[in-house]
Amino acid sequence: MFLFGIILFFVITIILGYINPLSHWGSYWCVFRATYRDKQLPKRVKMRLLTYLLSDLVLSPLHCSLWILDEMIFLNKLNQVRLKDPVFIVSQPRSGSTFLHRLLADDKDVFFAVTYLEWRWPYICIWYLLDCLRLRDWINSWSYWPNKNTAGSLASKMHPHLYGDHEEHGIFLEEKFYHHYFVFRRFPFTPLLDTITHFDTLNSIDQKRLLDVFKRVIKKVAYYRGENRIWLTKENESVSFYRELFKIFPRATHLFLVRDHKDMLSSYVILSRESTLAKTGVDRSSSTEWHKANLEFRRGECTEFVAFHNKLQEKGRAVLLDYDNFTSNVFKVMLRLYQYLQINMSEERARCLLDLTNTQRMRTRDYVVSKLSNENVAGFDEIEDLVKYSQLPTQSSARAVIRRS
Repeated sequence: MFLFGIILFFVITIILGYINPLSHWGSYWCVFRATYRDKQLPKRVKMRLLTYLLSDLVLSPLHCSLWILDEMIFLNKLNQVRLKDPVFIVSQPRSGSTFLHRLLADDKDVFFAVTYLEWRWPYICIWYLLDCLRLRDWINSWSYWPNKNTAGSLASKMHPHLYGDHEEHGIFLEEKFYHHYFVFRRFPFTPLLDTITHFDTLNSIDQKRLLDVFKRVIKKVAYYRGENRIWLTKENESVSFYRELFKIFPRATHLFLVRDHKDMLSSYVILSRESTLAKTGVDRSSSTEWHKANLEFRRGECTEFVAFHNKLQEKGRAVLLDYDNFTSNVFKVMLRLYQYLQINMSEERARCLLDLTNTQRMRTRDYVVSKLSNENVAGFDEIEDLVKYSQLPTQSSARAVIRRS
């Protein structure tokens, strides 16, 4: 009888792990095989990455159980949640999207966005448990970046990231489904870029399942602390995912934030290197193959980004923002943005933004970014043209573009 109980336990555990909604086993095993077969990484790094993958495999039944528990307790309430027309921030990396995302999300009377803790553990029962134990503030203060190495320290300067910070949904697609560009920064194997970075490479069934789970998580956060407010999210690495979100939310407002492509790429390459170094302990920037693959991926995303913007501009659902104008005129740009969204800005909010504008103008960068060669920045003509368009002094369409203040 005891043996039967043990066997039954393992069978149930395996089933729960396999049916876990927060998984995509095709991408997971693709990453696992690439890691196991690699002959270039040091053995200690390889073992660390395999341990990371195996820990996710072991925890999969727990995640499935917590998901089922949430559905059992909150099913009816979640089904009643209605999301308002959301605001999506679409950008390329190192273009001010995190700044804009967190700035808007700080207006908690109007918006709600998802924190890293909520992406990592997307369960209402866990959130309430942390509240009851008064642990949430403590966990929110944890750093995502490892502070024990120089790379983690530099990465945290370039992209501050605590568990309580509002983060882009790409990190959810990475950590739960292993299907996102961010996977490449932890598992830096160039063949993976063709298989696990583009949402439209998944079959229609998997796409629908991932989107359903994603929308369910948003509803959980809306029920927990964001109901009757506007859902806000951002993403820099997967235009194909945003295309699918647009089909679900055709009335969403898309904020397109653009920056000079040379400045963007220089900063992007540094953060790619530091992020991978912080997570693996290996500097891949010396690898020509890795560097070329990283830039080629960015070229493709920039092309898709411009095409997506042009499509939504025709539909009147795109707002174009220039990085330099936004970061130097925070208050004026935000005021116009609120007016476009037909949102009243409180006096307290206005004062905070005015103070922030002055702070931004005196801000200095405490890290060095080296310029890339002309060869590395070639092939970005479309994004360059869009940046120039965003900087025009005249406004051709009040519904489509927010230009210089």
